[in-house]
Amino acid sequence: MPPDLSRQAGQPLFMTFEEFHEWVDEDTLAELIDGAVVMTSPASLRHQDIINPRLKRTYLDGPADLVVEAVSPESAERDRSTKFARYQEVGIPEYWLIDPLIQEARFYQLDTEGRYQPAALDDGGAYHSRVLPGFWLRVSWLWQDPPPDTTQALLEIDRDAYAAYLLEQLRQAGI
Repeated sequence: MPPDLSRQAGQPLFMTFEEFHEWVDEDTLAELIDGAVVMTSPASLRHQDIINPRLKRTYLDGPADLVVEAVSPESAERDRSTKFARYQEVGIPEYWLIDPLIQEARFYQLDTEGRYQPAALDDGGAYHSRVLPGFWLRVSWLWQDPPPDTTQALLEIDRDAYAAYLLEQLRQAGI
């Protein structure tokens, strides 16, 4: 049964997780935060270039080890406060805030007390993920226009691992 969408003007819409997933589709720009439906604006092409997660049709399958938010003007406060606190509370080990408008990237990692601490970049301007061993991201890549070539970036991150992956793909394709 679809959720009851009637409410007084200006009042937030609340629903359960199950109701939300029954109601939302790939064209609905909304998030469920603490039971409240938050309608969002369409993501820009640059936003989508930065964030391209592996998702099911309407949800992330399984718990997240890493959350990356591409901040937009309408979501800045929510991303920097509400979501920050919520992700910390539920124990998401890494939280990245990428703001393409001001070209700012902030990276947070949970400490042993379960609190987010800012994570520093290395001397070359790269962030090294703790939850994705061997993965690092040169922050300047985020602001390049056009974005860097994916193959070149992966070869720079780990040439041997990417080469092994490509060889396995070729082998599976019978080449």
